[in-house]
Amino acid sequence: MSSKEKKVRKIWVGTIVLALLIILSLTYALIPVEASIRKNSQIIKVGESDYERLSNIEDIRKKFSIANYSRIVLITGDVVHFYTLSDGSSRVAIEPADPRNMNRTFRIFESMDGLYVIPSDVSLNKFDVELFNVKLLARQMKLTRLNDTLRVIVKPMRGVTLEQFISSVSSIGKEVKAEHYAKIIHKGLNLASLSIDVRQPEKVKVLLDKVMTK
Repeated sequence: MSSKEKKVRKIWVGTIVLALLIILSLTYALIPVEASIRKNSQIIKVGESDYERLSNIEDIRKKFSIANYSRIVLITGDVVHFYTLSDGSSRVAIEPADPRNMNRTFRIFESMDGLYVIPSDVSLNKFDVELFNVKLLARQMKLTRLNDTLRVIVKPMRGVTLEQFISSVSSIGKEVKAEHYAKIIHKGLNLASLSIDVRQPEKVKVLLDKVMTK
């Protein structure tokens, strides 16, 4: 690993990412469902322990009456196809950021606050669970019309300045040729806003790989 890569990793280690809309209290109403993803996309019925799996996205379009559809890129680079059916139930199809990784699973559950799709390799000690609330993200996309950008609030780890954080985001954006950028929003609270270009999910994954270290 080069000294530049080590510096970037050091800046990002311990970063806490918060959703733009922070829910003060979360109450999970249903038992989570673990869903292993074995193909590039799977359809999973949420809210039931005996969920139904279909082989591809086209199947759900043929089999069900769809009232609404949203394509959501998570901060992990995973793509979630979120369907609301005419009867009010939901389905999700997941395209893993790295379909070659057969060890990842996705925890899928509903609560009073939304519908969550959480990759098994994500630590909720570092990431706000609302970043994986696909119902909330879909609603934000509709209101803001920002389909190509994911905006979050970031608090760098202790000892890392906001200027260092912003510089590292700029370097990563140039490296992967994506419009990732950050700016200071509150110096006293050590907070920055981070805009992530989600037009190419694989480049979102590159950004996260530099944020997180094992």
